[in-house]
Amino acid sequence: MSIDQVDRTVVTQEATPTGQATVRTQSRSVTRGGPEGREQARRILVLIFGLIQIIIGARIVLLLLDAREANGLVSGILSVSNLFVAPFEGILRTDALHAAGSILDVTAIVAFVGWTAIAHAAEIKIFSTRAITTVLDAVGPEFERTTGHTLNINSDVAINLVRRVEAGEPFDFLVASPSQMDGLIAKGTIVAETRTNLVRSGIGVQVMLLVAAIVAVAK
Repeated sequence: MSIDQVDRTVVTQEATPTGQATVRTQSRSVTRGGPEGREQARRILVLIFGLIQIIIGARIVLLLLDAREANGLVSGILSVSNLFVAPFEGILRTDALHAAGSILDVTAIVAFVGWTAIAHAAEIKIFSTRAITTVLDAVGPEFERTTGHTLNINSDVAINLVRRVEAGEPFDFLVASPSQMDGLIAKGTIVAETRTNLVRSGIGVQVMLLVAAIVAVAK
């Protein structure tokens, strides 16, 4: 969600019997815009794939009901749906089954399943600490290849990621400390049932040998 903030200062002067009196008024207007460009694009794609599924579904039903192709509406739906069914022709040995005038368009069913699978291939937005990012970098490519989903990994220190969540930035997966998760759940920002404990992370301190040697010499 984008936020446009405008600060405005209005200064007015009024004459009084004793001289000039200045009145200063400050006002701030905050306007919340629509979804980010990436989110808008995702919604448009969902709409497009939804229309494709409706058209193919209508084709399957019309052919099963032995609808009259001479009808303008029926002819239009069949013609448009051909554009989306054609890429899936020839996948199976049988493209259609015929019985008493009705047609079970097997290719159209394959096309419906195929477009549905494509539509559900999504971008997963991840807010991750740097430690977990190294793991995601290692397993991410295989996950993307297997599922068709794309990982959009945002790596930062946990407190900055939490601030982005609290500001209303959309995300799908967040990595943060237990106390930070507790705070987000208490505020209703995150659903408690979606919380999962993944790893236990410790903190280490490393002292350079050169520094230790200098200290020893100084003593």
